[in-house]
Amino acid sequence: MASTDFEHYRRHIQKSLAQLEPIFARATVGDFTHNVPIPSHEDELSEFFVGVQLMLDVVREKIATNEESVQRLSVANEALANDKALDEAVLSSLGEGIITMDHEQRVTFINQIAADLLGWDRQAALGRSYFEVAPLQDRFGHLIEGPNRPIMAALYRGERIDSGLSAHLSFVRVDGSTLPVSIVATPIRLGSRVIGAVSAFRDITDEIDLDRSKNEIISIASHQLRTPLTTIKWYSETALAQPELKAESKLQHYLATIHSANQRMIELVDALLSVSRLEMGSMHLLPKLLDVAAAAQTVISDLAPLIRQKQLVVTINTTPRKPRPILIDPESIRIVLQNLLSNAVRYTPAEGHITVSIAIKAGGLSLTVADTGYGIPKNQQAKIFGKLFRADNARRIATDGSGLGLYVTKSIIEHLNGKISFTSEENKGTTFYITIPPQPAGPVSSTTNPKEFKSHASSR
Repeated sequence: MASTDFEHYRRHIQKSLAQLEPIFARATVGDFTHNVPIPSHEDELSEFFVGVQLMLDVVREKIATNEESVQRLSVANEALANDKALDEAVLSSLGEGIITMDHEQRVTFINQIAADLLGWDRQAALGRSYFEVAPLQDRFGHLIEGPNRPIMAALYRGERIDSGLSAHLSFVRVDGSTLPVSIVATPIRLGSRVIGAVSAFRDITDEIDLDRSKNEIISIASHQLRTPLTTIKWYSETALAQPELKAESKLQHYLATIHSANQRMIELVDALLSVSRLEMGSMHLLPKLLDVAAAAQTVISDLAPLIRQKQLVVTINTTPRKPRPILIDPESIRIVLQNLLSNAVRYTPAEGHITVSIAIKAGGLSLTVADTGYGIPKNQQAKIFGKLFRADNARRIATDGSGLGLYVTKSIIEHLNGKISFTSEENKGTTFYITIPPQPAGPVSSTTNPKEFKSHASSR
């Protein structure tokens, strides 16, 4: 190529590429709106210019797509923020306290009602351990550990838990005072995963005060009823023992019926007194050395007439074979044994078996009462410790039960800082398991004589 031709070609290339300089300059600052001037005739640069234009077209398309995505994301974020603001407004305006926690048991939300009830600043509570923000205790002032709290059951079992009023739960406020509450705990789900839990609670102080007033009225009325009932019992027993009446079979039958009905009334009055003392916190414990096996044998002896009538086989097993007496309130254990064994005897058919297992370990008590009785229907087992509850099959078998025995039994066991549970299969039998830790020496309370705290059976 001649030098003049080369110079001409160089200038052509330089001039053509110069047209791209402002386009690339704008592109460096994000401006891809200008098109490449495509040569009208094909030469060595035509394909290059077309390629640059195609690149610009692709970039513009991507920018347009991204802008649409950003716009959609902005709209979604705004909607999410609106929903969050609405949710927080709803939660803050509720009359109930709301606290949510994550899987690490850290508080992620607390509404103003909950903060005010517990004495916390909302911002200060966020991120703290749920158990620090809302310590929970039972009716006896014992702190409830994490695994036994309603919100933990919701978190790890994925179940909705409603404590109701009968659980007698209280939160401990920042100032150390207590707040009686009813709690509903629900899991927070993300798809199939449980990522946290929410606890909704309300102050039930007014309900507790009303219940206490009711119990005081029942206690007073029961005390007033007991005197005439005791008089009727004494006179009916005296009349039944008179030799001249033994020949009068009809009169003897009438007197026996009066005595039996009166005895049931006395047991019901004693049951009501026991419940009112428990719920008013006036139960009195006097730990003494007690041979639990001997106490169980005494209760079985009291039930001997019905045991013989039904030809039941009752066995007591002890570990060790001759256990030492333990320090515990004798009256409380007698009530527990009376309620469990009378239920076992009443609700076990003829020729059945009842086994009492007693184990003494390090000063604590492990007690098991097993029977081959009618059992508790599976769909009613969750209610068996409820006040006044009786299972359907128990109502058919015995119409005169109070439905208070197991409620009182569970309350006493909890008062002793123990635990009670059971397994049951309908028409095969029921086993109750009780564990009670070593008891402190000396009286636990000083408001009520434990000898006045009567037992009552037939709760199922």
